[in-house]
Amino acid sequence: MILDAYRAGPLAPFLGSGPVRDLSSAPEILPAPGSQPLLFAPWLLQDIGDYRGALQRWFDCLEIGGRLILTVPHAFLYERQDSAPSRRRPAQRRLYTPRALAEELEEALAPNSYRLRWLGDLDEGYDYGARSPSGRYE
Repeated sequence: MILDAYRAGPLAPFLGSGPVRDLSSAPEILPAPGSQPLLFAPWLLQDIGDYRGALQRWFDCLEIGGRLILTVPHAFLYERQDSAPSRRRPAQRRLYTPRALAEELEEALAPNSYRLRWLGDLDEGYDYGARSPSGRYE
């Protein structure tokens, strides 16, 4: 399961060991507003045209104090380029750096309605010298 791999890394403190609503299998089927302590959206945001709407809808599903955990492929690690289109994933609409992801969150969500608790590169085992990406590149 995808979630288990993330629970073994730097996201572990945020994912915890309790139930998690994983949106990867059906991102269009959302739980009731204010009903979720934790939503996990791995490798989804970069493929969605209306990212503002997606972030707002996902955030609305959280209970007060809930967490939305996003992972996206890193533009410089996965694609090794700074602009779309993606050479590896034709459906991918945007490329991300940590800064680009933070900017989209700020653009989509109302000020003082959320807190960004952790933002970083998941590059464990990444081979910076390899011709093709290997290891983690989020």
